[in-house]
Amino acid sequence: MGQDGAGRRRPPENDQGTRAIAIVIALVQGWFLVGTLEHPERLQAVGLNIPADCQLVIDPGIQFALMTVLIMVAGTMFLMWIGDQITERGVGNGVSLIISVNIIHALPGQSPWPGKPWCTRTARLFPWEPCCSWP
Repeated sequence: MGQDGAGRRRPPENDQGTRAIAIVIALVQGWFLVGTLEHPERLQAVGLNIPADCQLVIDPGIQFALMTVLIMVAGTMFLMWIGDQITERGVGNGVSLIISVNIIHALPGQSPWPGKPWCTRTARLFPWEPCCSWP
């Protein structure tokens, strides 16, 4: 990394391209999220049992679409900024740490209780709630 006039580290030039790609991906994800939320019956094609009369969005339209995409892009930009702050402060590679924490956070919900078999019950109030009844 180079340094600017004030002695601060500046990111390499390819970071700007990476940020632009991340924002484009967030735009595409937001657009697909809008389509899925406005038309949940499309999820039947991937095997989910969604009732035909299911309505997830009260007032679908352009305002909902723009707000959803804007929130996705803003969240992406915020996480990129947090990752940059972690990296600049020398804690480590910020984006990798954010991804690692997310994976570690999800691990307890993915493993069964000790000595318990895997089961298919998905309606749990808390991730740590056992999915099967005790014998």
